[in-house]
Amino acid sequence: MVSPAGRTALISGAIGFIAVFLVALFALGYNPQQSVVASISPAIGAAIGIYIANRFIIGRN
Repeated sequence: MVSPAGRTALISGAIGFIAVFLVALFALGYNPQQSVVASISPAIGAAIGIYIANRFIIGRN
């Protein structure tokens, strides 16, 4: 069994890894639309997702 603190750390780490992976993909030129908005929006979305996840995890503990 994983302790609740370990589980939240694992979840936040996975979310952070996925977000960084997506941002790296888009930074390397994988953007369906060749525009500034298409390359910036994934980073903004990832930052918002990490912020919400951190607020949720901190709020529960």
